[in-house]
Amino acid sequence: MISDTVFAGADNTPEGLENIINFAKDMLEKGISKSLPVRAAISFGEVTWAPKVSFGKAIVEAYNHANNQNWIGTACEPSLVKHIDSKNDELWDLDKVVMYMAPLKSGIVRQMPVISWNLPPSDVARYTLADRLVVQTLGKGLCRSGDNVKWSNEIKIQNTLIFLIYIKILKNSHKHMVAVGNEVLKRHPYFLAKVSNDPLKIIDMVLTERNIITLPDTL
Repeated sequence: MISDTVFAGADNTPEGLENIINFAKDMLEKGISKSLPVRAAISFGEVTWAPKVSFGKAIVEAYNHANNQNWIGTACEPSLVKHIDSKNDELWDLDKVVMYMAPLKSGIVRQMPVISWNLPPSDVARYTLADRLVVQTLGKGLCRSGDNVKWSNEIKIQNTLIFLIYIKILKNSHKHMVAVGNEVLKRHPYFLAKVSNDPLKIIDMVLTERNIITLPDTL
């Protein structure tokens, strides 16, 4: 452990890839349930694991990529697209991995593989998705109770909420977005990127019930 950073690795196999993705999803969901928001990244490459010191290009890339994200979530290095396609394309799923424009602090705007995750349910029936996220973060994980909320934390919350709403809408909008369901995502992970790079645009299109899907003859 370095400061508040933990590294985890897996074998370069289809099972290893699925294990590290499941681990990342589990960390996000269990972490937020205990008011410990997680920001992480997944990279691919050689790593030397040792009892006291571990090193490798993948560790450096994952560390830098995680620190550059501006939300609660886990984004993969864009190069992982080809590894998911070649090793286990069943991972392209609205409950596992999706292509998404992960919010970064710097760099170019682009889509990349992102871990899909869910907020834990609340005991308060009237709580919305936004209420649940705020309860699990502000006054707990991101700042102390009674402190004024800083814009740096508010932006993280907003970015996270947009993603959670985006996933929820895609899962619940089969009537208007049948073709954007799991089958298309498994067959062509870039399909949503062809519709739009902006998740808010896709959310708006679904909510206004506009037909955004025109399937190509071949994917």
